[in-house]
Amino acid sequence: MSEEQTKEFKVCALMTLGRYRNTRAQLVIEQAIRSVGLPLHTAEGVFYGQCMQRLFTRAIDQGIDVAITIDWDSFITGQHIIQLLQIMAQRPDIDALAAMQAKRGCHYPLMTIQGQTSTDWDGRSPLQVDTMHFGCTAIRLDKLAKMPKPWFWSTPGTDGEWEDDSGKIDDDIYFWKSWKAAGNSAYVDPLTRIGHMEETIAVFDDGMKVRHLYPKAWSELIETGKFPSDANTVEAASDV
Repeated sequence: MSEEQTKEFKVCALMTLGRYRNTRAQLVIEQAIRSVGLPLHTAEGVFYGQCMQRLFTRAIDQGIDVAITIDWDSFITGQHIIQLLQIMAQRPDIDALAAMQAKRGCHYPLMTIQGQTSTDWDGRSPLQVDTMHFGCTAIRLDKLAKMPKPWFWSTPGTDGEWEDDSGKIDDDIYFWKSWKAAGNSAYVDPLTRIGHMEETIAVFDDGMKVRHLYPKAWSELIETGKFPSDANTVEAASDV
């Protein structure tokens, strides 16, 4: 990364590490970080929120201005990182900026805008949102340093349940709700589009055609004996 691109910020990349992770994703992430010359700070542990808070705290103590958070299953390039930093340099009103990333097994992005299920986009500018992800996200640490801890906290939903429809709040969503409550802004840049690794299962259908299903769709196939009508499928690659 050139001096011109980094003169405004002291930047580092932050990533939590599971005991086991995908080798291909790891290589892609390491190549992206090397290509822009960023130091990578990591933390290992079972509890995501605890690891993230430790990483953020250390970065603040080291005088880092902007942290680029990266999830282990994100597929990114150095150019994605540069694009986020360039926008942050041009837009001091943006306190946190995430790349556009799809949710696994779905056709919509990892972001929410309160009270909306869709939004208009001018084709150029980042979108202001209420919650987003940490897959490849630039965060101004001077804003974070002013927030009370804990920065991550998961809470159960109705009757103490952790089901998706119980109203539970996971660590990452708690962070973004607290971020907004502290008066900080959050944006997603639709022009910076990163990948999100996900699992699919290859299985032959009755016509002996290979179909690739998400694990949830495969479970439905096993339970009913029928391919789900709305299952996400892709053609098998001819060169595999």
